[in-house]
Amino acid sequence: LIVMVTFLLQVCVGIASIDRFVVLIFRSTGTQIGTYTAAIPVFLTKVMGQLIASFLLVRLRRKPIFATSAALCGIGLLGLGLSIVLNPNSGNLFNISDKETRLNSSALGNFTESSKPDVMNFVDYIPVVSTCLVTFAFCLGVSQIP
Repeated sequence: LIVMVTFLLQVCVGIASIDRFVVLIFRSTGTQIGTYTAAIPVFLTKVMGQLIASFLLVRLRRKPIFATSAALCGIGLLGLGLSIVLNPNSGNLFNISDKETRLNSSALGNFTESSKPDVMNFVDYIPVVSTCLVTFAFCLGVSQIP
């Protein structure tokens, strides 16, 4: 029963969807950071989380690592959801047409040369930080323990 619950939690975290659709997720959040540029820290965080987890599992007990990891995954998913709902520039995740995608997205960001801000708004970083937190927390304990 415990193993079934942990495997169900792995699926509910949605890390497979985040890994495969991270660019689309960042596009739908309306962030002014480039979607491909924002995806780089997510995958670097995944590697770092797996390396740290291999050392933590030897030194610490599994239950606290798993509980902390699950809680951090929940916080990260909550932050990602709130960033999509609260950002006025966010689009619909499933209704982005190919034409809109080509026009509105580039590797450098979603703004023109004249409207480039000197310092980007904090709201633009919430999806990246939340996705990195989910990825790190998943690699830290939820994926390693069962």
